[in-house]
Amino acid sequence: MAEQNLAALIRDRVDAVELVGRYVRLIRAGRHYKALCPFHQEKTPSFYLSPDRGLWYCFGCGAGGTVLDFVQKMEGLTFSETLQKLASELGIPYRPREQASYQESVRQRLLLVNKAAQTFFRASLRQAVPAQEYVKKRMISPESVDRFGLGYAPPRWDGLIQFLTDRRLSVDDAYRVGLLTRTADGRLVDRFRDRLMFPIHSLTGEIVGFGGRIIGDGEPKYLNVPESVVFQKRKTLYGFHLARTAIKSAGEVLLVEGYLDCISLHQAGFLNTVATMGAALSGPILQILQRLTRRLVVAYDADSAGLNAILRSSDLFRQYDLEVLVVRLPAGTDPDNFIRAEGPEAFRTLIGEAHPLISFRTQMFLSQHPSPTPDSLQAATRFLRSITSPTDQEEIVEMLARDWSGQEPERITALRQALLRSLAHQWRMGRPSGQPHLVPQPEPDPITRALTDASELPHGVAVREEELMSALVQDEQAAVRIFSLMSPEEFFLSGHRELASLVYSYLQSGRYDELSTAIEEMADPETQRLYARLSVRDLSFLKAKNALEDRIALQKQYRKRQEFKKIIRELEEKAKRGTPLEDPTILDVLRSLKGP
Repeated sequence: MAEQNLAALIRDRVDAVELVGRYVRLIRAGRHYKALCPFHQEKTPSFYLSPDRGLWYCFGCGAGGTVLDFVQKMEGLTFSETLQKLASELGIPYRPREQASYQESVRQRLLLVNKAAQTFFRASLRQAVPAQEYVKKRMISPESVDRFGLGYAPPRWDGLIQFLTDRRLSVDDAYRVGLLTRTADGRLVDRFRDRLMFPIHSLTGEIVGFGGRIIGDGEPKYLNVPESVVFQKRKTLYGFHLARTAIKSAGEVLLVEGYLDCISLHQAGFLNTVATMGAALSGPILQILQRLTRRLVVAYDADSAGLNAILRSSDLFRQYDLEVLVVRLPAGTDPDNFIRAEGPEAFRTLIGEAHPLISFRTQMFLSQHPSPTPDSLQAATRFLRSITSPTDQEEIVEMLARDWSGQEPERITALRQALLRSLAHQWRMGRPSGQPHLVPQPEPDPITRALTDASELPHGVAVREEELMSALVQDEQAAVRIFSLMSPEEFFLSGHRELASLVYSYLQSGRYDELSTAIEEMADPETQRLYARLSVRDLSFLKAKNALEDRIALQKQYRKRQEFKKIIRELEEKAKRGTPLEDPTILDVLRSLKGP
C-alpha cells in the first residue's frame, strides 16, 4: 500500500482525541479540544485539536499538522516509522515500500538491539537461581517481574555479545546504545555482569535503555547505560508507560527516585508512580507530567541530593504551574524499604500528611535553625532572597515568625518586622540603582497573540480575515456564500489568497470534501500549517445574523480606505512634481473610492 494511501486510511480509523490525549491533557473547547502545547513552554493553552479533521495547531509556537505529524514530532520518528507504528496499533497490514531503508534506520536498528538484549536478560533470569533468590529477597512478586520486564545479566564478559552475534545483530549498535563497553586494549565486552536488569521504556513503551543493580558485592551498586540516540535520561521517566492511565485517573503523580522504589509502590497499588532514575527534574520531564496532571507528590529519600534539588526548584515548578507536595519519610528510609517494612496503608498515611513544597522547605530550615539567633536571622534572609515569589516570601516569613515566637502574638509581630527589615535591607544593598519595579502583564489570548504577531494588518482586520478563512476551510456552505461576495484575490495576506484559490478550485469542481487530503499531500508545509490552524478555529461567530456579509463589508471598506490613502499619496507626489491634479483618471478613481 502506498504511504499516502496508508496515511489517509490511518487518519480515517484513528481516534484523534485518544491518540493526542496520550501525550497531552485535552480539554473540550466547543467542537475542538485545547491543551498546553508539548512543543514549547506555556501557561495558557495555545494548542488546539480538531477531532473531526484530525488536525492540530499551536497558536503559540506555530507548529501544526495532522495527527500523524503530531506523533512523528512527539516520538522523533521518520514518516515511514510513524506509519509503521500506527498501522501496527490499528491492525492494518503494512510493509514499507523500501524495507531495506527501514531496516537501515538508525533508531530502529538500535531499538531492535535493545529488544534482543531484553530477550537475553529475561531468559538469563529464568536460568539463574541466585538472581531469582535476590528477587524474592527484595519481595518482588512474579507478576511485577513480568510487568516491568526484569531480567538478569550473567557474570560473563561476552554473554550478550555472543547472543547478538548468533542472531546476526550488530555489536556496534549494541555499543552505541551502551550495552557494551571497551576494555583498555579496545575489546568490546558486556557492560552489565551479575546484575538484576531493569529495562527503561520510552513514553510509548519502546525499550530505549537499561539499568542494572549488582546482585552480590561490588560497585557501583546501580549502573545505567549512557545516553544515546534513543535514550535521554532527562526526558525519560521509569515506569511512565505503565503509570500514564493511573496518573490521569488519580489526578496526581507520585514521584520517586529509584527502580525498586517504583516497582514496590506499583506492587502495593500506587499505580501512578514513576521514577526519575536519579536525574534532576528538568523542563522536559515536567512538561511530560504537566500533560497529565498539575499535582506532583514527591517521595524521595530524606537525605538524597535529589530532594535538595527539588527544594530549590520552586521557580521551575511555578513556571509549569505545578503544585508540589513532599512526603516526609523517616530518616534513613526510602519508599521501597518503608513500604516493605510498614505496608501500603502506612505509606498512604504519609502521602496524606505530605507538605506543600514551600512549607516543607521552611520546616527543613527550622530543623537547622530552631531559634531566632543573629546567625539564624541572617540565614533566614539568605533563604528568603533565594525565593523569587513575593507570595511565597510572605508565607515563609509568617511561618518563621510563628515558629520562633512560640505563638506569642507580640513576638510574632516583632519577628515578622525584623525579618522584613532584614530582607528589605539586603534587597536595597543588592538591587542596582534605578532598577525599575516590573509588574507582570497578563498573557493575551493565544489566538489573539498569534494574529498580532503574524500580521501587519490592524488587529480587527486580521481577525476578520482569519474568521473568513476559517469558515472557508471548515464549512462548504459558508465557502459558497463567501465566494459569492468576494474573490480569492481580495484576501489581504498572500498565504490566505493562495489557500483561498485552492479552496475555490476544489469547490468549483465539486471536490470540497477532498480538500484536506489534497492539502496534506502538498509539498508546501506553510500551507499545511495554515490549513491546520484555520481548521481548529471556532466558528461560533457564524451564529450571528449576517456574520459573513458584515465581515466582508468591513474588509471591503478597509481596502477602499487603503486604496484612497494610496491615491492621496500619489496625488501629493504629483503635486510636488507640478503634475495637474485635474487628471481625469485620478478624479474617476477618487469618485469611485469616495462612494455615495
